Formats: sequence, structure tokens, C-alpha cells
Amino acid sequence: PCDEATLTYDVFVPAGSFVPSVGKLPGLAGKAPAGPSWACSGGGKRWKGSTQLLTRADCLTKVDGFSLRQTWHRGQRLKLYAYVPQEKYLGVEKGTPGTSSYRLHGWPNGLLTKDGLALTWPFDKWFTVSEHVRLNIPGQPNGHVECSLNGVVGLVRDDMLFRLSADVQINQVMFTWIFGGPSSDYPPTEQHVRFDNVRIT
Repeated sequence: PCDEATLTYDVFVPAGSFVPSVGKLPGLAGKAPAGPSWACSGGGKRWKGSTQLLTRADCLTKVDGFSLRQTWHRGQRLKLYAYVPQEKYLGVEKGTPGTSSYRLHGWPNGLLTKDGLALTWPFDKWFTVSEHVRLNIPGQPNGHVECSLNGVVGLVRDDMLFRLSADVQINQVMFTWIFGGPSSDYPPTEQHVRFDNVRIT
């Protein structure tokens, strides 16, 4: 476990692969030792220990984990997909508060260059994703995250609130290649995607 880390990995998506409008890539995450590692937040769910938090207020004041995966939107445009206990970075609410249907999805923010151009990953070529995170002082919105694609920095934030207490640290990689489904938009076709040179420094 640590308070600062960089995750870097290479990805190869073969030409002709079916890629829908939205999907996810790996990213750093953290969870307090008192709870199971899988409950670091994701899939619209926020947790304290192994208990799902079912109101917006609890998601802001009781959560003991975070996740910072990468996501893409139409045209393979990369974004940061953050689950953090911070009002302005909370995502879309779904379901009924106080019930198991309640979901509060993550906040996606685009990876843009200084010129305002979107960073997009290519087919049939290796590309490198990098994510550097420095956790905030507990309770203070001064955490840092920087994301890049092939060495080009596309997002920098120094106002992030990743944790409410010091026992939440970076202690895992949420390693996903996912785009939902099955449905007419996400057919259950066999996919082959390669990852290489996964590094945590």
C-alpha cells in the first residue's frame, strides 16, 4: 500500500475488433484494510467495508475506497473514470435511494491535450496508457492525478478527494477490459486484446 504510484501498460487491439461506443481499461484503486478488496467502488456501487452505501450523502461521507480506471467513448476517446467521494466529481444517479437498486456511477472526464484535442487510441498498433496518482491529505481536496496516452499528457487534476481517512491507500489495480453487454449494442462476440509491460512505480 502507498500514497503515490504510477500505473503504465501497453495495449494492442487488433484491426477488425468490435469496439462499441463505451468501454473501460485498467486503473489504480484503493480500499481500507477493514473491507474486502473488491469493494473499492465500481459498477455504480460505493462501499464502506462490505456494506453498499445507498444514499448520495453516505457516498460522500462514509465511503472507504476509490477507483480510477480509464474509459473510452465514441471514436476511442480516452477519459478518466473516477469513483471518488467528492460532490463535483460524482456521476449519474440511478435507481431508488435507500434500496439495492441505487447506483451512483463514476465521473468520466476527457483526456484532452493543451490544444483541446482528444486523445484517441488506435487499432492494430500498440499504445501506452499511463496514470499517476498522489493521494490527498485525508479530507482535503488536494489529490493529484495525471493521465497520458503514448507519452502525451491529456489530463491533470490537483483538486481531487480520493479518501476521507489515512487508512485508505493505493493497494490494487482494477484490471478490466469491459464494454457491457450482451445486447444489440454489445454483442457477445469473442475478443482478443493484448496487454504487455504492466508496470507500477
